[in-house]
Amino acid sequence: MLDALPVIGKTWFVKVRVIEFSGKQDYTNKEGQRRNKLIMGLIDKDENKMRLITFDEQIIEHFVRNVRLSTIMYFWNCRVIRTEDNYVPVGFCNYEISFRQGNGYEILERDDPEIPGVEWEFKSMENLPTIGPDSRVDVVGVIHVVGALESIQDQRGTLRRRKEIQIVDRTKKVGRLAIWAGRAENFSGKVGDVIALKNVVTTTYGGASLNVFVETSFLINPSAREVPGGPGLKTWYQSLTAYNFEHVSSGYSAGSHFDPNVSPRSFAIPMAVVRGENYGKGTRVDTVNVIEKISWASKDCLYLGCKTDGCNRKLRDDLQCPREEHNPQPVGRQRYCFMLNLKIGTAFDKVTAFDGAADMLLGMSANKAARNGRRAECDRAVESLIDQEWWFTLQCRMKTFYNRPTWTVTVIGAARLDEDGSVIERDAYEATSDDDEHIIE
Repeated sequence: MLDALPVIGKTWFVKVRVIEFSGKQDYTNKEGQRRNKLIMGLIDKDENKMRLITFDEQIIEHFVRNVRLSTIMYFWNCRVIRTEDNYVPVGFCNYEISFRQGNGYEILERDDPEIPGVEWEFKSMENLPTIGPDSRVDVVGVIHVVGALESIQDQRGTLRRRKEIQIVDRTKKVGRLAIWAGRAENFSGKVGDVIALKNVVTTTYGGASLNVFVETSFLINPSAREVPGGPGLKTWYQSLTAYNFEHVSSGYSAGSHFDPNVSPRSFAIPMAVVRGENYGKGTRVDTVNVIEKISWASKDCLYLGCKTDGCNRKLRDDLQCPREEHNPQPVGRQRYCFMLNLKIGTAFDKVTAFDGAADMLLGMSANKAARNGRRAECDRAVESLIDQEWWFTLQCRMKTFYNRPTWTVTVIGAARLDEDGSVIERDAYEATSDDDEHIIE
């Protein structure tokens, strides 16, 4: 029936199933005007497929609230127009329904088994790293983390809204999913909900991850009819009394985070990829894992820091903090901090480790390293880092120094690797009262 609409005329009536549902999307027309649009893919009982497109705000809002993948609907007497050749999806008619106010439709509650259902070809989270970038795949899993709604600025200065969620499936592998614009703002999924995604795009950004784009459709908590095995995933997730998941992504965004029970080091990327793929550029703050050797380390790694709790700023020459509200500094006890500059990777990228991460790298606190008789020990610890291979967790972001935007990479975690690639276990350095109260001579 759908294939006959272009020749039937103005009077027609058709029953279809929704097999694609884009949700509300941002759209810029040829005149540069920004609008919202919604796209639905429809299939009839004879397996003919056609797209429906609407730009009407009220219709979009109504469909977003009441229509989902696999919904059965009636349409009648709508305008049918020819689709530009470059925009005809594979297997679809080269015509589309241009839906407007006053056009006829009805949303049905009962299913119709005579109309083919949505065809799913699910890929496991475990296999995502083996799939090439920009591939369209189907994925089903349980929402494990829901990140905050972020506003980020891309390289062209365009402000975009994004929400990152993390999904786990029965392989116990966790992956990142980025949702954009209106769909990010309206996303209603919660931790523990099942999500099934159709035509989600694979990307190598952050390792192996997923990206929702205009032709991606998804279902939250699908029924067994909509997604066979879907409800069983929720039961599986809820039955877990303890878990130890692994990430297939190498990092996460500032709006998301790593669950402490998810191994953050199941996938690492070279520093050249971090530099070349714009991690942390614009207003993004990205955290990634890399495996690299240290090629250089600075022995000039100590500075006098502000004594106010939570402030690590370097004191001025007059031994006062740049933040005047923290002055005058208390007399007596001095506080030292680490700022350990390293170069890693084949391009000798500069990264910086501050207190905490530097303690792990050197095996001592900054106050202890500053003691009389300890500086030589600190220097030897710095020298020993050269040619050691480490698994770094790095945070990449843009900062402004002297009115110039500068790309910075900070070490927030590190584990040394043995020759066979295994982690050399070492307890985190624990500061003692002796460290904090020692008065530097």
